[in-house]
Amino acid sequence: MANNNLLKKLMNEEQDPGVVEAVHEKFSGILTTDEQVLYIAVQKKPVVNVSPDSILLTTRRMVICRPKILSGFEFEDYLWRDIGDVHLKEGLIGATLTVTTVAGKQLIIDYLPKAQARRAYSISQEMEEKVLEERRRRDLEDKRAAAGG
Repeated sequence: MANNNLLKKLMNEEQDPGVVEAVHEKFSGILTTDEQVLYIAVQKKPVVNVSPDSILLTTRRMVICRPKILSGFEFEDYLWRDIGDVHLKEGLIGATLTVTTVAGKQLIIDYLPKAQARRAYSISQEMEEKVLEERRRRDLEDKRAAAGG
């Protein structure tokens, strides 16, 4: 069972506690060394929300969690350096996060409660900035090395 303080930290925008705990419990077994979960956002479909998708953000990657029909989850994960762009679109019922990888693949997570989507978007933007800075730094080092300095 996940640490209650950690779950409270991850659930400050009215996520379904059962879903967050299940996703966190399943995912914690595949965390890498020094990787920390930053946030978990859970879909809230307007009609039937039996098995909602969720998005899990860590210090190293973004993970889309899709429940399987019988039990368990299917994880689709992307390192932050492989994510090219994240967009947020708010509607009447909820919000949609659209993630585009550097390879051009597009992932859409819809029916997110607006507060959760905003928080996920904010974290994604922070991670995007870190990756851009890292790319810029590496590019400068490569140019310096190529120039013989």
